[in-house]
Amino acid sequence: EFVHTDNKSVVEQRAIGADTLSWAEGIGSSMEEEVDVVFLSDINDKEVAKGMIKLASAGRLVIGVMTAADVVGALTEWSELFTQDDRQSNIREFARHLVGATAVRLLPQMGGGMVQAFESLTGNRPAMNALVEQDWTGLRNTIATSRDQGMMSMNRALADLVKNQKITQQVAESHALDIDDFRRHFR
Repeated sequence: EFVHTDNKSVVEQRAIGADTLSWAEGIGSSMEEEVDVVFLSDINDKEVAKGMIKLASAGRLVIGVMTAADVVGALTEWSELFTQDDRQSNIREFARHLVGATAVRLLPQMGGGMVQAFESLTGNRPAMNALVEQDWTGLRNTIATSRDQGMMSMNRALADLVKNQKITQQVAESHALDIDDFRRHFR
């Protein structure tokens, strides 16, 4: 963890416990202080997820972190923070403000060191429609077929790393989300 000091900086860091009692309180003070960017290092409950929507609706750039295998996995987990009764309305509002999402995997590089594999989603209409409908298969297909719009599936990213001799085929296959889809990138 890196702690930013408040010595004439434009970055102010808040920590749960030291500066604020809870995520909800921290998000509330971010609204009151009219900050431009909010980084949430752990989105793990409904109140934090609702806070993200509230901040984004107020024009803040919200960067949130979740632990998941891929973008769709993170969005699925995010949606499941809500009860069935309020899930649809929150997903719809979230989709209105979502600019993009990225999943990152750190992998052993050939010859030593580590290399990153990135999956990326941009907020185009087909992707947002799939998100609102909770059509996770459709969202994965949109990511896989929208490279021209800046999207990249994890399987494609892994295949590219193999083709560029950054990682071995074995490493890539052990991290592929769908082994058959991954192997199609080599045909």
